[in-house]
Order: sequence, then C-alpha cells, then structure tokens
Amino acid sequence: NVVLLAGSGDDTVVVTPGATTAFSLDGGAGNNSLEIDLSAAVDATLEIIPTLDGGLGSVTATGNLPVSFARFEAVDIVGVIDQLAIREDLSPDFADDGNPDTITLSRAGTQLDVNVVVPQISLSIAGIRQIAVEGSGDADTLVVDNSGSLINRDITFNGNDPATAPGDTLAISGDPGMAIARETYLVGATQDAGTIILDPN
Repeated sequence: NVVLLAGSGDDTVVVTPGATTAFSLDGGAGNNSLEIDLSAAVDATLEIIPTLDGGLGSVTATGNLPVSFARFEAVDIVGVIDQLAIREDLSPDFADDGNPDTITLSRAGTQLDVNVVVPQISLSIAGIRQIAVEGSGDADTLVVDNSGSLINRDITFNGNDPATAPGDTLAISGDPGMAIARETYLVGATQDAGTIILDPN
C-alpha cells in the first residue's frame, strides 16, 4: 500500500489505481490537485464526503484496490466515472447536527464544482456519467446551478428524512446560455418524489 501525507505547499498528485496497490493520500495544507487515471477501469465510483477542509473521498472500480484521499480541492479524472456519489450524510462536519445544509452543483467550463462550504471541490465533468446526492437528517437543499452551462447529467437527490422544518429542497437555477427545448416534471409515487427533465434537444 502507498500512504502519502503532503506538506503545506500547493501539491499535484497523479495516481493510477491497480489490482495490487491501495492508495491513501492526504494533500495537507495548500491548494492541492489530484489526478486519477481510470482509463482502464471498469464500473468506477467516485465518492465525495464534504468536510470543512475540502472533503474526503475514495475511488473504487472492479478489480482495483481503492484510492482514498483527503484535502484535495481539485480532482481530475482521466477516463469514466460511472457514478459520482456525494455523501453529505456521512460528513463528520455537517451531517445530523441540526443545522440546514446547502449542496451546490455548478459548472465552470469543463469543471463541475461541488460546494457545501468553502473550499469547494472541482471535478472534471467530461467522464462523469451520473451523479447521486445523499442528504442527512438535517434540512438539506440541493442547488443545481446551470448558469455556467447546463450540467446535463442524470442527478438523483435523496434528502433523507429531516428532523427539522422546513424539510428538504431541490432548487434548479441559472440560464445555461442555450435553448432548453422541453422542461418536464414527472410526479413521483409520493408527494416528496418526482423527476424533472431539462432537455436541450
């Protein structure tokens, strides 16, 4: 196994997961970047747990040992992520503390920014196929901000059961700078479920 604890500078770390080596990476202080080469990976999942100092994360893929990381503000994926899982429910800093939490997904060119608190985590969006956001027992809000460009990925939001009012909220905002041919809302089986489709074609 490889264990890395970086220093206080701005660090860039590049790793290629494999079947024989697990990685545990801590970017330390500074503005740190992590590149993970998944070009040969199958069924890859990237899990992000938001924290006050950027976030914890891990990458798993069939046949590969995991890559776990902390305190990296930018994560660049080479290859395909079948699912990006944002697990606010597992956060040691935000989950189930009685305070409302806002998770914002936005685009800046080719980057997908995930923001719960500064510093945000930036990911290359090109290889991400779908996004799942898991809220906690707090009153959670997911903001899908298309003002930097249409995110244009399947997004699943499970707010879980909030213990405090007013409950969980989904907000879709921003002008993506392109025509949206259809906006469709499909009612779910219960009053707190449904599907919203923004179709540019």
